[in-house]
Amino acid sequence: MSVNVAALHLQSPAFSDELQQSFDRFPEVDPSRFDLEILETATLGDLQSSVLVINECRSMGVTFSLDDFGTGYSSLAYLKQLPVQTIKIDKEFVSGADERRENISILGKRVFLPAW
Repeated sequence: MSVNVAALHLQSPAFSDELQQSFDRFPEVDPSRFDLEILETATLGDLQSSVLVINECRSMGVTFSLDDFGTGYSSLAYLKQLPVQTIKIDKEFVSGADERRENISILGKRVFLPAW
């Protein structure tokens, strides 16, 4: 089951405790069946606190998805810091990617990795 989580909730230090209390009240519910969807903007306020809350929830078995990636201040460096299992790319970012001139410029770029 996917559940959208608002930035206000994710940035609350009590969020993981409250989630755990909910699972304790309903022991028949398997936390690994829950995927919490967050927007990338949900973690912009305090990334370290958000990562802490995400990790606390992940220790319960809950997974996280980053929803609508590509609509905000997306960066690969930012992605490296977020412990999410799924990245949901916004439809507008990829829709007609091969039809619009500005999208073709993205698709035509090559990525070179440094030789280590």
